[in-house]
Amino acid sequence: MNLPNLLENRGYKLKAEGGGNFRVLGKGGLIVKGQNWYWHSEGLGGRDPMTLLAHLGESYDGMSSLVNDESKTVSVIKSMLDVGTDPLSPMGRSYLLRRGIEPDLIDHVTRMNLVRDGPKGFLAFLGYDDFGKIRCISQRAYNQTRKILRYDRKGSDKQWTFSLRSTGNSTVIVVEGPIDALSIACLENQKHHRGYFETTKIATCGSSASNVVNRLRRMNPERVIIAMDLDPPGHNMSESLIQACSRLGVTTVVVNKENGKDPNEWLLNRPT
Repeated sequence: MNLPNLLENRGYKLKAEGGGNFRVLGKGGLIVKGQNWYWHSEGLGGRDPMTLLAHLGESYDGMSSLVNDESKTVSVIKSMLDVGTDPLSPMGRSYLLRRGIEPDLIDHVTRMNLVRDGPKGFLAFLGYDDFGKIRCISQRAYNQTRKILRYDRKGSDKQWTFSLRSTGNSTVIVVEGPIDALSIACLENQKHHRGYFETTKIATCGSSASNVVNRLRRMNPERVIIAMDLDPPGHNMSESLIQACSRLGVTTVVVNKENGKDPNEWLLNRPT
């Protein structure tokens, strides 16, 4: 993607400095090039446009991030995002805490508009494309006794499911659901103390292996860690991803733990 164009479309003034570099005027040493950005005065940098927009105080629920001529869900998404000033209710926060997700991470993903309240009784996990547009909304029920526990909003593009993007590391971890992605982030932070975005985490949300592989091809990672659920569907997805990544020349590692069937159980069962 072209980050300078994205910023100009959002009203920022850029000055070309040669070598493909652009200085963002009025932002104290913020330089962008392609999809890379460096904010010298703030000591920040990375490759993720969503992270930069968050540091700039941009809101992802503005119409600039929702214009999508190919999707029929713009009005549905906008209606959901317009509900209330706090995107996550106490009930939604309590649900995430019960699943072992750390409060700081909940605050972060809420602030970045990656998770919000959906229809009554559901959490909505938002997936963005490389231009900051919402492309996929995957919903999970608070109450596990419901007949329907999960579904995607109509018109969601499964190539852009929920993810937590690293600001620099080229390792991608593929998991099944958004809660698993959040759990991996907590486990990484507890082990390495480098924050929640040490690696990129992608939740497949029931997407096909081909969708995941197309996404990985665009990201061009150096390594893919597969942490799918320990059940037949998870095993099948793992095998498909191993074969596809091999054709792409990407190293894969399959992670299986004995203390749970998925990353959320790994987190909940981790010795304290």
